[in-house]
Amino acid sequence: MQKGDRVNYEDITNNYLFNICVSPDYQNPNPVNNIDYLYPEFKDLILQMLEEYERINLNDCPYIYETYRSHTLQNIYYFRGASKIRGGNILTAGMHHFGTAVDIINLEDKNGNKIKDKGEAVDWNTIDYKSMRVISRKLGIYDLGNYEVCHFQAIPVSEQSQLRRYIYNKVIQFQKEHNLVPDGIIGNKTINALKNG
Repeated sequence: MQKGDRVNYEDITNNYLFNICVSPDYQNPNPVNNIDYLYPEFKDLILQMLEEYERINLNDCPYIYETYRSHTLQNIYYFRGASKIRGGNILTAGMHHFGTAVDIINLEDKNGNKIKDKGEAVDWNTIDYKSMRVISRKLGIYDLGNYEVCHFQAIPVSEQSQLRRYIYNKVIQFQKEHNLVPDGIIGNKTINALKNG
């Protein structure tokens, strides 16, 4: 995936189904920051973005706070007023759910000192998101502007519904092929079928 290239929905779907849905974090009610859940091409670009950012902002400690987000956690954020997206199913899920979004913060210790040790981080502070967005846009990574400055994703907001619908249809197709109820819900039977190929 490079600037100007179209994101491959099939690859995103395969990563979602065969990497995320079968993982122990699929229903995790807590923030997950495992970068291996990200759509691989997007992961590569995020790491490149952070590397470029750190070269010009030597004193900052950018940290990927969240990659994958379960429906459960999405609903918690929604009811707290921290998100406009209500989780619950594929057609309403946020981009974190599909491995196509990250939240990036700046690590600090309890005294406000910037640190690289994630184990000691107790708080986070704003980083130079303006410069980070310049880098991300150059690489073809999308952001939400001032609405949510720490959020970066693989596709523009205008394509989110299209991606959700694509993944939903692929889940229905998979369920039909495996003699499951084609309801588009990734429940235990669908997860077991995904694990068994």
